[in-house]
Amino acid sequence: MGAIINAQNGKVLWLPFTVCCGSDASARPVDFRPDSALIVINGMRNEKGDGTHYYVLKQDRLTLIDSRPR
Repeated sequence: MGAIINAQNGKVLWLPFTVCCGSDASARPVDFRPDSALIVINGMRNEKGDGTHYYVLKQDRLTLIDSRPR
């Protein structure tokens, strides 16, 4: 389970899936930069579909923009 916390207003947005078991041991399961709306998920979402999944965070919503299977 994971969550995104807005540092400005304290609002919590729970990830709509679990993240686990990526085959790339060097990659972080969740990768982001504080100055970007892009969030990269490495591994499986809800224990399915190992790969790299790219989301954008806008108006407290995650939107999938690309997914690359391993």
